[in-house]
Amino acid sequence: ELSELPEPNSDGRSIVLVIDDDRGAIDLIRDFLGESAYQVVGLTLPAIALKAAQKLKPHVIITDVLMPTLDGWDVIQTLQNDPITASIPVIVHSVIDRRAQGAQAGAAAVLVKPVSRQALISAVGAALRR
Repeated sequence: ELSELPEPNSDGRSIVLVIDDDRGAIDLIRDFLGESAYQVVGLTLPAIALKAAQKLKPHVIITDVLMPTLDGWDVIQTLQNDPITASIPVIVHSVIDRRAQGAQAGAAAVLVKPVSRQALISAVGAALRR
């Protein structure tokens, strides 16, 4: 999966890295954000996505919480402990409403699935302005 990554900032759009074991959720986020405004890179394996975050240095990362190998909280902690990725805002996107846990973990926002297009666009915009 890493070899298929685009070059960072190859066309000036903000890069949004989406980490979710459900490809349908990645596709929905890509549709909602619009390919014209954002370069959405979706990965289903958290371990690969963490390596991709180092390479791509995305502007925002959106992660699911409930994933089989590494959960979203581990993803956030790993990103925050890495000097290369520590400053990238992370949005939690989950079926479970864990706003307090998300805030405590340092998430820029917590979105509950199914998220509306407007809520997603708003959260990404706010994260980019941080």
